[in-house]
Amino acid sequence: MIVVAWLALALTLVPSITRPQDDASFESATAPIEAVDPDPVAFPQLPGAASGHHLWFATADPERPRRSLIHHVATDRETPAVRVAAVLDGEVEAIAAWEDRAWIVLAPRAGTRPRREVVTLSTARNPASGLDYSWPREGPTLLPSLPGDSKLVDFAADAAGPIALFWPPEWRSNRVRRASSGGESAGPRVLRLGRGQAWQDVEGVPTGFAFERFAPSGNPARSMALLAPDPESPGTTAVVALPGDPPVAEAARIRRWRIQAGAIVAATSLEHAELIVVRRSFGSIDLDYPRARGVLALAQLEAPRGPWFVAATLDGIRFLEEADGAFRMRSIDPIDGAVGPTEELGPPTFGSGAWMHLPILGALAISAVLALVLFRPLAEREPPTIPEGFEPFPWPKRVAALAIDLVPGIAVGMAVFGVSLREFSLLPAWSLEAEATAPSALAIAVTFLWGIAWESIAGRTPGKMLFGGRIRSVDEGRVGFGRVLVRNLFKAVLLAAPILAIFTVLNPLGQGIGEVLSRTLVLGRRAMPQEAASADSGNDERG
Repeated sequence: MIVVAWLALALTLVPSITRPQDDASFESATAPIEAVDPDPVAFPQLPGAASGHHLWFATADPERPRRSLIHHVATDRETPAVRVAAVLDGEVEAIAAWEDRAWIVLAPRAGTRPRREVVTLSTARNPASGLDYSWPREGPTLLPSLPGDSKLVDFAADAAGPIALFWPPEWRSNRVRRASSGGESAGPRVLRLGRGQAWQDVEGVPTGFAFERFAPSGNPARSMALLAPDPESPGTTAVVALPGDPPVAEAARIRRWRIQAGAIVAATSLEHAELIVVRRSFGSIDLDYPRARGVLALAQLEAPRGPWFVAATLDGIRFLEEADGAFRMRSIDPIDGAVGPTEELGPPTFGSGAWMHLPILGALAISAVLALVLFRPLAEREPPTIPEGFEPFPWPKRVAALAIDLVPGIAVGMAVFGVSLREFSLLPAWSLEAEATAPSALAIAVTFLWGIAWESIAGRTPGKMLFGGRIRSVDEGRVGFGRVLVRNLFKAVLLAAPILAIFTVLNPLGQGIGEVLSRTLVLGRRAMPQEAASADSGNDERG
C-alpha cells in the first residue's frame, strides 16, 4: 500500500514538472504579475529613445561620478556611428524623442522640494563635412522642471511635445498599486509640456486604470496611448488612447491586447504599427506585434551582455547594447523579423560631403584672380610709391589689428545667437548650412559696417590705430567713400574665405585684392636706426 501511494503521488507531480511553458500558456495566463521579476537578464535597460533616423541613449561618465553622457546615433548613415551629443551633471532618468529632437529628464536632487530637471537639444547635419552636431552648440536648453516627489513611470514624446507619466508617492509596489487603484487614493498623473513652456495636467485621462507605460504611436495622426492591466479581464492589457487632435471616438478609445501588461518592459512604435518588447523568463528578449487575440511573434534576441535598449526608427528596429566598453547594434527587419549582424559603433567619420566646399572656394579664388588680372591695369596707372618714412604694414601687426576689429562683430553674434567663441570658426565658405554659419556671417557683416564707418570718419579702424597702421592712397589723393567701400567689401570676402589672404602675403607691398582695386595701401612708420634718430634729434636741437 505504501508503494502504491508513492507511485500515485509521483504520477500527480510529474505532469506539473514537465509541462512546457510555451507561448500559448504565456498568452492565456490569467494570474496577475506581482512585484517579482522573472527575467534572468541581469542587465538593466539604458535610458534611451528613438524617432526618425535618430537614436538617443545615456550612460554614466566613466571618468567623473554623477555625470552622464548623452549619445546620438544617426541610423541613416552608410556606416552608423555614435557620438557624444551632450554632457550633463546628474543621473539621466529618462529620454524621449521626436524627429530630430530629444528631451532628457534628470533624476531628482535631494532637497525640501525635490524637482527633476529637464533639458532638450536637437541634432543637425553639416552638408560640408557630413557630420552631425548638436544644437544649441553651447549645450542643451533648460526647460521647466518636473515634480520630484512622485515616481516617474514613463516618459515619451509625440508631435505635440514630451509627456510624462507619474505614480503617486504611496504606490511603492505592484501590490500596493493594485490595492489603491480601486480605492479613493490619487491615480496616475499625466503631464505634458504645453506651448507656454509649462507642464500641464492632461485632462480627460480615464480613471480606474493603473497605467504602467506609454505606447507611442509613431504616426502624427494617432494619439499617444497608455498601457495598463485590464481590470475587467486578467491577463489582458488595456490600451487607452489619450485625448488628442483629432478627437478619438469613445468606441475606439480603449483597445485590448491579449498579453499581460507586467510582461512589457518597453514599448516603441513604427510608422503604421505598434511594437512591444517583451522580457521572457527563459533569458531572451522577444519582439512581438500585439493583436486583440494574442501576439504575433516577430523576432527573438539572445540575452544581452550589458545594458541595452530597443527602439524603432524609420530605418527599422534597432537593438543596442553596451558590452566590454563598446556599443554594439543589431538591426531587425520589421516585416520578417530577420536579425542583422552585430555592428560595433565607432566615432563618426567625414562623409563624401567633406569636399563640397572646395569647389566653392576654388570658384571664389578663380574669380578673385580674374578680377585681379582684369582690373589691375586699370587700377595701376602708375607704380605705387611709398612716402618717405613709411613701409608696408607688417602682416603680423595687420592680423592683430584685424582681430581687434573683429571683436564688435563677434560680440554681436554671441549676443544674438547665444553661442560660444568657437562657433565662429565655421565660416560661410566652408559650409552650405546657413543655420550653422549664421554667427560667423553676422560677425563678418558687422565688421564690414564697422570698417566703413571708421575708415570714412577717422581714416583707419581702431585696430590699425592701436598698432600704428594707416591707410594711404597710391596716388596721394583722398581715400574717398568709394575706395573705402571697395576695401571693406573685399575684406568681408576674405573673412568668409581666408584662403584669399594668400594674395596679400605674396604682394610685395602687402596689398590685398581690395587694396589693389581701390588703389590704397596700408602703411606703418618705418623703424629708424638709432644713429639716424640721434642725428635727426641733433639737427632738430640745432635748428
